Amino acid sequence: MSLLFGDSFDHYVTADLPIKYDSTPGSNFTINAAAGRNSTAGFRNSGNSNQTPLKKAIPNLGTVIIGFSLDMKGSFPASTTCLLAFRDNTTFQVTIAIGTDGKVRVYRGNIASGTLLGTSTNSISNTGHHYVEVKVKIDPSVGTVEFRYDNVALIALTGQNTRTSANSFATNILFCSVEDGTTSYSLSACDIDDLYICDSAGSVNNDFLGDVRVECLFPTGAGNYAQFTPSTGSNHTCVDETAQNGDTDTVSSATVGNIDSYAYGNPTPSSGSVKGVIVTSVAKKDDGGSRLITGHARLSSTDLAGADISLGNSYKSQQTVLETKPGGGAWSLTDVANAEFGVKVTG
Repeated sequence: MSLLFGDSFDHYVTADLPIKYDSTPGSNFTINAAAGRNSTAGFRNSGNSNQTPLKKAIPNLGTVIIGFSLDMKGSFPASTTCLLAFRDNTTFQVTIAIGTDGKVRVYRGNIASGTLLGTSTNSISNTGHHYVEVKVKIDPSVGTVEFRYDNVALIALTGQNTRTSANSFATNILFCSVEDGTTSYSLSACDIDDLYICDSAGSVNNDFLGDVRVECLFPTGAGNYAQFTPSTGSNHTCVDETAQNGDTDTVSSATVGNIDSYAYGNPTPSSGSVKGVIVTSVAKKDDGGSRLITGHARLSSTDLAGADISLGNSYKSQQTVLETKPGGGAWSLTDVANAEFGVKVTG
């Protein structure tokens, strides 16, 4: 798989950040209805200092590619501060920072004690949304770091030592903050939207995706399958909330092979390509033992299920990435409009 994760920030609220990500971030991080770039919600950093950062766990990746829309909200930081950090557990491998002059700085390790590897010649803008992409290869001798801004490379480092730990990979990414136990950083306010994370494996989505839009669609009606039990009313009305509501209304099944699928609204764009579809469910198991589920798609009477997901005892946002449509081939906007999506019990 190449496309690993995506976020539109339009289907949950601030309290659900720990369900979607892998930390409970400080109070300066919120989901804000005005922070997106298409009159949608986004992730907002209000600019306080010394806050627990937002963290996203990733598989052990030697090469990580990430993109998102960034708005610096009219100012640059009061001191050089972290935009992204790629870590092996708690060890900082590479940090991408923004200086007081708006120039991008790349460090091996963290800002406080790491080694500066390079600084961009040009500054980024401090007004409006612009699309940022970063590709990092972690290696002690042939590491690379490329920073793109609106599809233009501002930094392209090769032949670098980009490894601080004993491992040539990252296991998590920190956003908009550095937590190194020694220094309090004055963070600059910023908004983030339309986020993706890829690796370099596979034959598609294994490099920069360019300026992409991550759009969230919600269930609008019943699909072909209604094999889960609704807690009340119809199956699709139990899962159509903009933000999940826990046990208020749910669908459930303990039968392996059962599928629930739903009709969805149409994508907003009238033209363009589709990099992939991410089927998101907020799910948990409610009994002992193990339980596996996966995201499911149905198009033209053909079904497609993703990889197994193991559930825990509390609600967690689960993503199934489908880079090809049922029956094979790339998705089109028409395919997405005509497809059903849902969830399947696999174990």
